[in-house]
Amino acid sequence: MPLTDLSVCPSTKDEAPISIHLLGATELVAGRLRVQVEDEVRQGVLAALALRPNQLIGVESIAATLWDKPPARALRQILAAADELRKLLNDTFADDYPGQHPVLLGHAGALALCTTPATVDVLLFETKTRNARAQAMAGDLNEARSLFREALSLHPKQPFSMLTAMSGAAPGLRAECLKIRESALSATEDLIEMELALGGHVTAIPELRDLVAGFPLRERLRKDLVLALSRTGRTQEAIDVYCAGVRALADAGVQPSPELTDAYLVAVGRATADPLEPHSSCPNSAAQPVPATDLRTPAQKAEDHHTFRLHANLAAGIGWQPPAHLRAVLEQLLSGATDTTASRRLGLSPRTYSRRVSELLDYLGVDSRFQAGAEALHRGWITPSR
Repeated sequence: MPLTDLSVCPSTKDEAPISIHLLGATELVAGRLRVQVEDEVRQGVLAALALRPNQLIGVESIAATLWDKPPARALRQILAAADELRKLLNDTFADDYPGQHPVLLGHAGALALCTTPATVDVLLFETKTRNARAQAMAGDLNEARSLFREALSLHPKQPFSMLTAMSGAAPGLRAECLKIRESALSATEDLIEMELALGGHVTAIPELRDLVAGFPLRERLRKDLVLALSRTGRTQEAIDVYCAGVRALADAGVQPSPELTDAYLVAVGRATADPLEPHSSCPNSAAQPVPATDLRTPAQKAEDHHTFRLHANLAAGIGWQPPAHLRAVLEQLLSGATDTTASRRLGLSPRTYSRRVSELLDYLGVDSRFQAGAEALHRGWITPSR
């Protein structure tokens, strides 16, 4: 559980020369010098602390991050790993970067990594994507596109590669990995929509095809591919992509979103459709009617706008996600953690955690935790496993 006494950390410089890499190999980097962090416990401790820099984090909380069922010697292993990390930082960087390298401190049964947040690649990625979205909302699409590209250049195909070698479950780190992968995919979607808004339909199509093949239930990607194809005169290809999506969604028990269907209607040059007419151009999809002329009430329209995240109007908000405190609860539900384990990981009392689960279900408009996962998948908040 993070503690609140931050006075143990000395002030950090705005521009520290040493960065902490977690997205690929776990390493410390200063210029051309790259020092890999060996041993899975050391890697896990560094990641747990670097993701929340300049905060005191209880050793028991770190144990819950690294193990689903911490071994009897877990606390001793964590403290030993912290000592080894401290020695690595001092021996490697103290002479060349006095007072500028990250400092690992222990205080009252907790640990803290004192460093500038921008030196941690995960946090730098998050900052750049936030700034990109802010620029998009302000109308500067070129700057937004540039920032999205910078952010995604930090992200490898397999983030948190340390997890592949870890013998423990590392539930906290795996939840962070899921979050980062989702964030990267959302940023990719945002970048593609910058490209489309700036007229890059032809160049976006190959990447969109690959992404749709990899994430067939991701409706926003399919919608963009349908629009890109239709706007470059490839109407039949656009229809085929839409029909493939209808079938994939039907297999998953999901109806196509209004935005995906609107893209189809743009492709075929129609604004509305007969409510009982099947997609005549979609083989084996007769059970999937084209939605009727919009008969929703204003309240339903507002809810659909929230649910399906209208990305066509970039200024309306990009990468719509649930509130951060509910996102953390969703990640714990997806990990399969018990309420006791989840509340411990999040630093909440069991009663507070239970209230937040109820809040999440209300936010999603569902009745059960299983339905919450399905609804989160439908809204594009999580990436389906393949």
